Amino acid sequence: MDAELVEWLQQEATQELVTGEARDSSPSYGPPVVHACRYVHKNRVVRTLTGEEATSTSNLLMDGEVAVDARDRWTVPSGEQLPVMAVEQHPDELGAIDHTRVFF
Repeated sequence: MDAELVEWLQQEATQELVTGEARDSSPSYGPPVVHACRYVHKNRVVRTLTGEEATSTSNLLMDGEVAVDARDRWTVPSGEQLPVMAVEQHPDELGAIDHTRVFF
């Protein structure tokens, strides 16, 4: 990501990766990972991870490649925990992942 764009990433979001299921079938999570991000409220129609069309109301922009599972728990800068609807990863001119956008 261009240095000028990295300057936009002044907020933080926390990702807790799903690690499995507890005995009661609820998800279990690993330790929190903090990502520098830009959190934006914007409605956008996205194709969900299950292939359906839905309206996302917010998204996170992060530098580089971020591995995201639909079951991960995300805490956005507002303090809300939101379910992942869709993920986009955008390559740079050499094919490496430049930035990741997660839609909620």
